[in-house]
Amino acid sequence: MDIKHLTLKEMPADDRPYERFMKYGAGALSDSELLAIIVKTGCKGRTGIDVARELLTCADGSSSLLNLFRLSIQDMKDIDGVGEVKAITLKCVAEIARRLSGAQYRERVKLDEPATVAAMYMETMRHLEYEQIRIVYSDGAQRIICDEVISNGTVNKALVSVRDIFIKALEHKAVGLIMLHNHPSGDPTPSNEDISITRKLSSAGSLMDIGLIDHIIIGDGRYISLLEQGVI
Repeated sequence: MDIKHLTLKEMPADDRPYERFMKYGAGALSDSELLAIIVKTGCKGRTGIDVARELLTCADGSSSLLNLFRLSIQDMKDIDGVGEVKAITLKCVAEIARRLSGAQYRERVKLDEPATVAAMYMETMRHLEYEQIRIVYSDGAQRIICDEVISNGTVNKALVSVRDIFIKALEHKAVGLIMLHNHPSGDPTPSNEDISITRKLSSAGSLMDIGLIDHIIIGDGRYISLLEQGVI
């Protein structure tokens, strides 16, 4: 069957994101217009902007670029006008945005300020549907050496190996570390197990002169610092 793909060039000039970009700049474009430039084409009866709007539509009917994190490759492919190549491209765009955000914070992050650290990792971890444990290793000046995902678990649990955390700390010649993990429920309230592992890490770190700077729990737009809670 001959299916005509509508391109953005076939739209009225005033509605074309390319032309609007050239005339007003990227800041003047809506989220759907920016995304339409990446999507490029729609399908029969749908423009690229139509496709972009559907990609941005959340389950509650609201529109958000964060939906690019929430949707899987298959979710995107289920949308008319999105094939595998486009879906992969869009997930890569989302990942680039995440890394840019992280790079921006990394340059000015202060590891002894929980709000700054939480902001750096919030978009990376808040949308995960499983618990993830990430360790940030630092040098003597509290500059980030690296961060590593230690464990990916289930919807309500991830396994923590204190031994593995400190083996990697020694490998990186780290003198401090921060543990971060997310609660897929969106509620960052620490569990008894969260408090227990924090105290265990703090005790082990004291013996090895590798300080536990903080344990930060990421929720949906919220965080709790166990340093601020007085657990450390």
